[in-house]
Amino acid sequence: MSRSREIKSCLHLVARSSDSALERCTAFCCEGDDVLFIDDAVMFLAGVPGEIPKLGPVSPAFLKPDLDARGLAQIAGELGVRTITDKGFTALLRKHDSCLTWK
Repeated sequence: MSRSREIKSCLHLVARSSDSALERCTAFCCEGDDVLFIDDAVMFLAGVPGEIPKLGPVSPAFLKPDLDARGLAQIAGELGVRTITDKGFTALLRKHDSCLTWK
């Protein structure tokens, strides 16, 4: 999908562990974007062991406090997924021109 020249990059927040949220997010992801799984969306790690959601050219990250709250920090570590602290979340928001939340 192409994007308007005015928007250079986007932070996509996936907030629900639904296939429709993930599919919509994936359809709009472009190179240079970041995808952060927050809230209940971190439950995607509990779905199929060893399988991280595929997002085209973008590698997903998971919000560490939400992983901790749901007892998934160990699984995230075993899978080697990128985790983001609250401070890192703030840095991602500053890095991108826009932010979309997928529910």
